[in-house]
Amino acid sequence: MAKFCQNFIQDTEEVTTFRDQSPAPVEGLVMSIFDKYDFNNSGFLEKKEVMALMNDLLANKGEPPATYIEFNKFFTSHDDNGDGVLSRSEVARFVRKFLGHPQTAKDIVCEQVSKIWQQYDLDRSGYLSRMETLRFLNDFLASRNQPPATKAVFNRYFNEIDVNGDGVISRREMAQFVLNFYRPAVQSHLESDDMVVQMVDKIFLKYDVNRSGYLEKRECLRLVDDILSQKGQPLANVAQFNRIFAEYDINGDGVISRGEMGRFVRKFMKTGEVLPLEQIGSTVNQIWVKYDLDRSGFLNRRETLRFLNDFLVNKGQAPASVTKFNKFFTEIDLNQDGYVSRTEMA
Repeated sequence: MAKFCQNFIQDTEEVTTFRDQSPAPVEGLVMSIFDKYDFNNSGFLEKKEVMALMNDLLANKGEPPATYIEFNKFFTSHDDNGDGVLSRSEVARFVRKFLGHPQTAKDIVCEQVSKIWQQYDLDRSGYLSRMETLRFLNDFLASRNQPPATKAVFNRYFNEIDVNGDGVISRREMAQFVLNFYRPAVQSHLESDDMVVQMVDKIFLKYDVNRSGYLEKRECLRLVDDILSQKGQPLANVAQFNRIFAEYDINGDGVISRGEMGRFVRKFMKTGEVLPLEQIGSTVNQIWVKYDLDRSGFLNRRETLRFLNDFLVNKGQAPASVTKFNKFFTEIDLNQDGYVSRTEMA
């Protein structure tokens, strides 16, 4: 699916037209997607229309059509309200994420809800029953080293979140809970995005010499060499620079937009140093193949503990104590959602 998402950005012809100009690239790209694939002009993309979009893009890369499982996983993760169609705002969230634009508070909440639904909506009804909600709540409490909920605690929790009293939890109801609970983390994320915007502004002020609004290869090379020099590292050779440039030139138009630079800045802020990008990606992939046992796309606490203990054993150290593991998990789980994403691991 990650490969499909890359294809989506690279192969959609309109990306080069809408880049970071006005109207905003996200809105422009969404508009062109709906013009082409909203066959019945309903204002939404139904499953068969989204499937057509996916298969067109995969075919352009010479790849086979998406399997039923691949398609359903992708569709469910972006159908935020579970109504069986993708709205413009839902498609916009997908486009925004893979263009490297800052996430909105709603984007963050929707991602959390999608992860909850993938793991706990066992009967795929689109709602969480009382039993499914209890499992979610107890796992959540366990991740905070708290005992399982008593019957009284669970009933109070369920009644508070089940706003319309229909006996099940909808995505919208869960979204409100997530927003209320994660508000500090969401705010922190948005504040970090403000820092990213400020850093991107400074980079473009210094390196966008011809004031085109984009960084050309020559301008990017100057930026990369300055960063390496500050780190006391040798200047990038042609092969190294081309790998770095290709990594962040998402739409392959030969220049770096502000949105694409934002992706670089966010990663640089996390690592604090320039590392071989292909080595990072390869290592993360190996970790996921071995430790993401339920193939959820994330590492839960148990999977992360297994990874950490194997790592410590390889270093000749004793397995992690509960305190040591909790400290490690808290540090790596940046958005405090109880799971480790590929980005957080990188």
